[in-house]
Amino acid sequence: MTALRIAVACDDLLFASRLLSSLAAAGNDAELVPVVQVGSLLAEPAERETANPFDVVIVDLEALASGALSSPCRVDVPAVGFYPHVRFDLRALGERLGFAVVVPRSRLVRDVVALAVRAVERAGVTRTRMRAGEGVVREEQ
Repeated sequence: MTALRIAVACDDLLFASRLLSSLAAAGNDAELVPVVQVGSLLAEPAERETANPFDVVIVDLEALASGALSSPCRVDVPAVGFYPHVRFDLRALGERLGFAVVVPRSRLVRDVVALAVRAVERAGVTRTRMRAGEGVVREEQ
């Protein structure tokens, strides 16, 4: 399997470091991004200022719901949303916004690599990459 370029948008740095470590150990290129920037990563291509360089975006739905997203958007990239197990309302939010996968934090920690791959498969894309001068290019395996 080809390595994925994955953005992790999470304000909890300890939790994010666990995710980043697991993703890197599986050979993926994972990067922590500020939750306040997640709107630009999730927006539809016509609304983005630049192409999204990530294959998958993993998002803390609790942080997203607390105001990181100024206006509701429809998710247009392979995305995994996670939430505390007691906040079922956040699961509904993630599904309504179009996240490919929405799971509790505990499940994400256990299966982060498999869930990232599932998000890409559900989106029907194997790779999305920005190349200089070419914008978004989709490559099939």
